[in-house]
Amino acid sequence: MNEKLFYSLIFLAGPLSYLYTNAIKPRFYWESRFDRKIKPIALFIIPYIGFFPFLVMAFLTVLPTGNFKQYAIASGIAVLISRLFWFFVPNGVKRPDQSFNNILGKTLQQVWIRDKNDNNGCPSMHVFDSLIGGFFLAAVFPVWQSPILAISLLIAISTIFTKQHYLVDFFGGLILAIFSIYLSEILIRII
Repeated sequence: MNEKLFYSLIFLAGPLSYLYTNAIKPRFYWESRFDRKIKPIALFIIPYIGFFPFLVMAFLTVLPTGNFKQYAIASGIAVLISRLFWFFVPNGVKRPDQSFNNILGKTLQQVWIRDKNDNNGCPSMHVFDSLIGGFFLAAVFPVWQSPILAISLLIAISTIFTKQHYLVDFFGGLILAIFSIYLSEILIRII
């Protein structure tokens, strides 16, 4: 099998396994008192939704480079660990019951409605995927490293201000991204 195809299939395992764990009813909600003080900011729906084209762009941009194998390994590690955690420690996020009068707020409300299964909270997939994608995209375009990493961090932070994730989910995703990139650097030398 073509090596790029094999590692591309690792990426497909992420969304497919997400659908399975998304059907598991959460047993834990880890909202902190700090989370309760954070109010939703509808403007953050833009980077939150921007996650999807950002991830596609990262995948397609890194695919033809020598960094793709390590990117796939880092993503695969994060997917495996997160899915196992969501399966054995099903946790979720309760969305606020709030209405908005503007287009961004209404869009945020639609995201809350579509995410009616309030699970797969910690670690946040938005956080680890955007940070891992940003890391490898920045490696392809070192001149644009600062803006790329800023965008990936903005996407990660948007999970908090859209009330799609709690702070613990954010930090869990951040730690998982760092660990996955670090472990991929070790594994790439072995594989």
